[in-house]
Amino acid sequence: AVGKRWSNDAAVAMPNGMQFSVQASFVVDRRETVSVPAGAFEAYRIVGRSFVYGPAGILEIRLSHWMAPDRGRPFVLRGGIRGIRNREEFAQRVELVSFKQS
Repeated sequence: AVGKRWSNDAAVAMPNGMQFSVQASFVVDRRETVSVPAGAFEAYRIVGRSFVYGPAGILEIRLSHWMAPDRGRPFVLRGGIRGIRNREEFAQRVELVSFKQS
């Protein structure tokens, strides 16, 4: 439902011994029609913000993804990571290009 919020905290230990912690929060921002190469879908826009605290410093991750209730997986994803100095490190967009109803 639009307006639903949730958050989580996690401690992560990698096989190589690196450790970091994550604080994340999400909100269902709105419902809208999203057009991608696979077609147009009614979907919920979910916006998230995470902070990753690790040996390399603090990373802020912001993402938006759209999920159609009857599809079960995000089909459009936009995200970006910014370092502690707010310098853009990476941004990407992933879109659904085909869909087959089972």
